[in-house]
This record gives sequence, C-alpha cells and structure tokens, in this order.
Amino acid sequence: MRVLWLVVFCFVSSTAEAESLRARVISVTDGDTVTVVTPAKKRMKVRLGGIDAPDKKQPFGKAAKAALSDLVKGRDVDLIGSKPDRREPFVAKVMHEGRDVNLELLRMGLAWWHVKFPEEQTAEDGEVYAAAESDARDAGLRLWSDFGAKAPWEWKKEAQETARLQ
Repeated sequence: MRVLWLVVFCFVSSTAEAESLRARVISVTDGDTVTVVTPAKKRMKVRLGGIDAPDKKQPFGKAAKAALSDLVKGRDVDLIGSKPDRREPFVAKVMHEGRDVNLELLRMGLAWWHVKFPEEQTAEDGEVYAAAESDARDAGLRLWSDFGAKAPWEWKKEAQETARLQ
C-alpha cells in the first residue's frame, strides 16, 4: 500500500511542476504561437498558454501577430509550461526579461483570457490574466473597441458551421 501511495504522490508531484526551458524565438506564426530553437538546436512550436489571440483572418489578428513579434522575435525567452498542446509540443507562459508576454498581450487588448483550459496556468496567473482582460475591455483597447469582436473559439465555430451549410 505504501508503494502505491508513493507512486501516486510522485505522479501528482511530477505533473504539477512546470517545466522551464530557455529558447530563442525564430518566428511568429500568429498572435499566440511562436517557433523557437533550444540551445540543443531543437526547433519547436509553442502556443502561449492561458490566452487566445485573434486568428490571422479575424479583425486584430495581424495586430496581435505584430505585437507578439515586437515583443519576442529574435529574442531569448524562458518558456514555463507543464503540458503538451493537442496539436503542438509545448504550451507555455513566455517570459522575456522577467516580463510575462502572454499577460502583455492581454493588457494591450490583443487577446482573450482562455478560460477553457485552466490547467495551462496557475490559479494566481488565472486571476491576473482575468483582471488584465477586464481592464483592457473596460478601457476599450484594440479588439475591445470592436463591439462585435468574437473570441477565436467562437469565430472558428461559426466559420465551420457556415462552411458546413454551403
């Protein structure tokens, strides 16, 4: 029985700890996805956890991509994450010079706090991200200046339904 508890404890402890990885951002795909190269020369896609930026074809999609590029492209970042994305190898909080890049995009009004995946961030980060989105919304910053702005998950769903009906 002790062995079973030890195995369960080790599993829970290992899954609760976030990985940290230093890498250089070599390209920006969109407002919440980058490609990095690690010191071991491994290339990987990273999705910024806890947020969802407008898709490229959505209003403010190009602005979100440009802002993310300005923040991290060509720079060394620390990736703090704990689980692989369904499509890509790593979901992370991206830190540059002590600054949470994911949070900065929320503060700029260029991303939504992605409440559907709470496991992507700590409870503390969730509270800070929610407040940042609320502040940007209240100030009418960028995507919040568009009363018809749709979260990417809603926009994709509508696009799929429209395509299905055609």
